[in-house]
Amino acid sequence: MSAIKEYEFFAAGKACFTVDNGEKHYTYVVQKHKSSDIWFVRVFTGSDNTSYFNHYSYLGMFDPTIGEVRVTAKSRFGKDTPQFKACQWAITQVRQGNELPEGWNIRHEGRCCKCGRKLTNPVSIEKGIGPECSGKQKKVQALA
Repeated sequence: MSAIKEYEFFAAGKACFTVDNGEKHYTYVVQKHKSSDIWFVRVFTGSDNTSYFNHYSYLGMFDPTIGEVRVTAKSRFGKDTPQFKACQWAITQVRQGNELPEGWNIRHEGRCCKCGRKLTNPVSIEKGIGPECSGKQKKVQALA
């Protein structure tokens, strides 16, 4: 797994990442709705991490313009849960370009954050997005 350095990773469409501190870890998927500018966040809660629906539980909605995850009526986790806090913390750290505390990691799984294909090129692995998708990716206009 490679460290996530670009905030645009989260809004690409099929971003999968893991947050860990050496003791506890959570894996998330941020997936864009096919026909609208809505992003759904799910957290891994099952045993098969290859299925985004069957083994990931709905956490909330992601607004890439402000870098915020929101709990909705169908969220399985509240704002005070470690699953929610770790997700919001990770997105904020990457968005602000912060150095992570000792022992903490925010990594992608080696798949393109836009199309989900396995990355093989070292530059693509470092960025978390393949060359074809990178050319199509529009920059997220994050508010300062």
